Amino acid sequence: MEEARMDPPAKDGETIGGKAGTPGTRQPVDYPAEEDILAAAPDGWTNYVRQLGTDFIAQVSIYNEVLNYLDALTLEGVPFDLAPNKVGPNRIEWRAASRVLLLENTALGVCWVYWISSDWEPMISSPQDPPRHRTLQLTDVRACVKIMSPAAYAEHMAWEMTRAKH
Repeated sequence: MEEARMDPPAKDGETIGGKAGTPGTRQPVDYPAEEDILAAAPDGWTNYVRQLGTDFIAQVSIYNEVLNYLDALTLEGVPFDLAPNKVGPNRIEWRAASRVLLLENTALGVCWVYWISSDWEPMISSPQDPPRHRTLQLTDVRACVKIMSPAAYAEHMAWEMTRAKH
């Protein structure tokens, strides 16, 4: 199984940006500049991992699973508004101007940032049906980065160190 590649730590514990790729993967590797990544991050979250290969696929799947849950709630009559909605600890934000989609889980201390390269929009609406989400496809996503809170990053690094010992 292909692993996500973590950017090498900088002196201050942050990760550094740039382009990365894995030969043989079908996922885009046109990553945004570090300043764009950090501009999308929640306040104080400066550590990130680029999602490649199977991890990239997994992050798109996570987003779609959250959407399926939201759509089920909508069908049950729970009102839905994309911008302020929270399902458990998840928050979704669509930034149409920059074509950036955020899925933040505050309990995990993780925010997945998707840079959308296609004409994909988050919602499908029709006059006779309630609005529902449009599934995100791998081909819609130019890049995916997982940004972590300082606590989540420290936990992740501890896990990486333990895993490296075995």
